[in-house]
Amino acid sequence: STGVINLYGGTYKHTGDYPVITSRGSKGGINMYHGTHITGTSGHNGSNIRVYVSYLNVYGGTIENGIGTQGGNIYGGKNAKITIAGGTITGGCVSGEYSGGNIRVSGTMNMYGGEITNGTATGNGGNIGSTGTLRIYGGTITGYVTSESFGAVYVHTSGVFNMEGGAVSGNSARYYGGGVA
Repeated sequence: STGVINLYGGTYKHTGDYPVITSRGSKGGINMYHGTHITGTSGHNGSNIRVYVSYLNVYGGTIENGIGTQGGNIYGGKNAKITIAGGTITGGCVSGEYSGGNIRVSGTMNMYGGEITNGTATGNGGNIGSTGTLRIYGGTITGYVTSESFGAVYVHTSGVFNMEGGAVSGNSARYYGGGVA
């Protein structure tokens, strides 16, 4: 879509190679509220939600079980703006390098609340993988397991990371950075 998508409830599911929801327009975006359930099983970058130059605001609901090469549940492109203020993002699984099992951010992401939890990576992963700007003011990032490096949050050398609140706990990596790397 190139317009605004408001999700006030319901279940959205897919089993193919494309995201459940894609937003491409610079003037559009996605607003997700309590009662919305998005689930997927396979895909590429952002198997559940893919946002390019637009925005994604998550105020509530659940995004779960996305599988892909980058951003199992959410993929945010270079000019995307992602805000997580509530809800649960869980069960993302990725196989790409430096990928972000639940969320992959190349643009900007601010987290004020909610929970990002329970995912896996078969390489270097992280609950959140970022090459952009990532700011955490609240919420929890927990329960991520990777077979290589970067358990909770991975910030690439081109990225910026600020944490002023929230909690990071119970994430694990075989090598470096069970928490933040």
